[in-house]
Amino acid sequence: MDKYRTSLGRCRWSILVLVVLVLLSTLQRPVSAKQATGSLRLDCHVNVDDRKIPLADDTYAIVKIADITVEGNPIELTYQVTQDFKDFSYEWDKLDNEARRQAALELETYVKEHPQLITRTGVTDEDGVVGFSKLEPALYLVSRIQVDVANQACTMAPLLVSVPTVVNDTLEYNLNAVPKYDYQSVSIRPCNVTIYMGGNHGYDAVDGDETTSLPKPMFVIQAPEGMEVEDLTLLYYDDPNTTDAPGKRYEWTPVEIGVDEEGNTCYRLDCTDGTNENFHIQYYVDGEAVQADSFLPELEEELYKMYQTGIPLSEGEILVAYQKKADGVTFYPVQRGTAELTVRGVERDSILSNPDNPVTRILEEGETIPQIPAGVGIVAAQDDTTFTLNETNIRLENLHGEDTEMDVGLLFDDIMNEVYDRQSVLEAQADARMPELEEGATRYFQSQYLDLVDMNNGNAWVMASQNVEIYWGYPEGTDENTSFTLWHFPGLHRDGTDDTGASGYDLEDIYAVEPEKVEIENTSQGIRFTVGPGGFSPFVLIWEEHDGASSDPGSQPSTGDTARLNLWVGLFAVALGGMALTLSWKRKHNL
Repeated sequence: MDKYRTSLGRCRWSILVLVVLVLLSTLQRPVSAKQATGSLRLDCHVNVDDRKIPLADDTYAIVKIADITVEGNPIELTYQVTQDFKDFSYEWDKLDNEARRQAALELETYVKEHPQLITRTGVTDEDGVVGFSKLEPALYLVSRIQVDVANQACTMAPLLVSVPTVVNDTLEYNLNAVPKYDYQSVSIRPCNVTIYMGGNHGYDAVDGDETTSLPKPMFVIQAPEGMEVEDLTLLYYDDPNTTDAPGKRYEWTPVEIGVDEEGNTCYRLDCTDGTNENFHIQYYVDGEAVQADSFLPELEEELYKMYQTGIPLSEGEILVAYQKKADGVTFYPVQRGTAELTVRGVERDSILSNPDNPVTRILEEGETIPQIPAGVGIVAAQDDTTFTLNETNIRLENLHGEDTEMDVGLLFDDIMNEVYDRQSVLEAQADARMPELEEGATRYFQSQYLDLVDMNNGNAWVMASQNVEIYWGYPEGTDENTSFTLWHFPGLHRDGTDDTGASGYDLEDIYAVEPEKVEIENTSQGIRFTVGPGGFSPFVLIWEEHDGASSDPGSQPSTGDTARLNLWVGLFAVALGGMALTLSWKRKHNL
């Protein structure tokens, strides 16, 4: 019995030693490359303007460069280069990112010369995804070997991927990779524009809402080097994967229209898909979208207000550009930018024959000038006069295209007196430059703010190519036998574009301006004078009555108030109506 127990004990010790030896042998032996397989998923896209654009229908190849074994604890990967790449003597486990990229480029060049070395290929789906499964543990070169013509603007850098990869001391056999791309893109931003509040008509695609007070946009567009902007088409569509309206699709082509004040070439966008859909823009104040240009100057503490102009895209909406080539269509990502809209305040709500806008249309050469009522001004121009937007060389007919017709007119506005009595300061400045008042005489004033605007473009400020004639209606109680003096205050344009400290809001701005005496002529229609291109701003008209004789002795000097124009409204409207029946007003342009 003791002999049996001794034999059994020896047997147990032998079994235990054998188990330990087996375990030690297992820990020391490398994991075979064939004991596990992995997978690789490529997410192929570019991020443009915070949007993901997939690269579909491209062909990718993977090439096995080296076998991998897993050793030790902590885990270490050991690389054994295959016979096909024995001439590439890299220390694969010690490559930093830059060395790894350089190695991938050299390996890709070699594989292009030896395409038989490609292990497997795959094509990206509509989401830009391609997968490779059942991959042996190895170091793989990932390369794009065929590019769909639509994606030719995007180039990919090859990459090296290890299957498996050690992540936080854990082996990951199923990997997701995002290749890096460089791409040529198209940039587009609206141009800066200055307008006045109001307008008879405006742009009808401000975030899709119809408006009568905001201007038609123009754009600065930059194409990739060697490409003409006008060869591009802008394509807007809804991503069918993320929206409920995948059929929504519009196209526009750029048309060059001129150069802005900074020398940038500007374009309008014409719809070419047959829908006549205008390109959508949006205006913002403090990040909030707006569809109107009105504001209260006394609250803003300024005579103008700045709006940001942007190109809106909601979730799922995509904007790209494409160019047609002999072998197909190449698409380019679009980078969107912003601009500024300067809105100048307007005091009067309406004027004679224009109840929604204190502007009267321009009269052209050959039209009969009617007698102008008090409180009204009109402008007349020669037929060869052209009009440009703001301080650009962009002619209005080029900006409008075939969408709308320009309608230039004269803004004949009152002086804005919110917060400060600017009118009194203007008149005091003009009065100080007049001769000493004779005994028994009373001096009267009428102060107005004048400028040229395009009524069909949200009252956008425009400049004439040559001098225009202004007719100022005789103030009540005066006529062509009255002696007048007219003073002009240049530079007070109700914005800060000329000088941020001289917009005319503060009274110091008015004191800083030296008034100019304007040569005038009394005519049967009204007081006539000439204004050169860009020569508009506040004007102060002065006249005197002797021996206290005045049509309104108890009143203060006239301010251009139209409250007593009821009699003139009908007469002037009839006069303009008569002219409309006998004259054809067609603008002539020098193209």
